[in-house]
Order: sequence, then C-alpha cells, then structure tokens
Amino acid sequence: DEIATALQSQLELATYSTEALSGPLEDGRFVIDSVGDAGCRIETTVTPAGGHTLITVRYGADCPFE
Repeated sequence: DEIATALQSQLELATYSTEALSGPLEDGRFVIDSVGDAGCRIETTVTPAGGHTLITVRYGADCPFE
C-alpha cells in the first residue's frame, strides 16, 4: 500500500492524473491507472513477491517515445 501510494504521488508530480487506484486485489497487488499530457495512458502494477516488490509500468500507444 505504501509503495503504490508513493508511486501515485510521484506520477502526479510528473503531471499524470490518477484515474483509478485499485487494490489490494486477491494476490495483494495494486493497479494505478494514470493519464498524462496528450492522452498518454500508463498502467502501473505493484505486486508483492516474497519479500520483494515487483513494479510493472505499461505505456499506451499514444505516449511519446523519447
């Protein structure tokens, strides 16, 4: 929960608005759905993994590639 909340805050500082924060889901993961400038959508998944945390970030096709 703390990691998902911290990532959400950092995404918002980077001009990405949070559309949804889901979790904890059945496996303990959280999902943050964000949207930025020019319709760039990002899905960030925070998953507990045996004492570690796996963070996956998926960028939508409308995101600039730089």
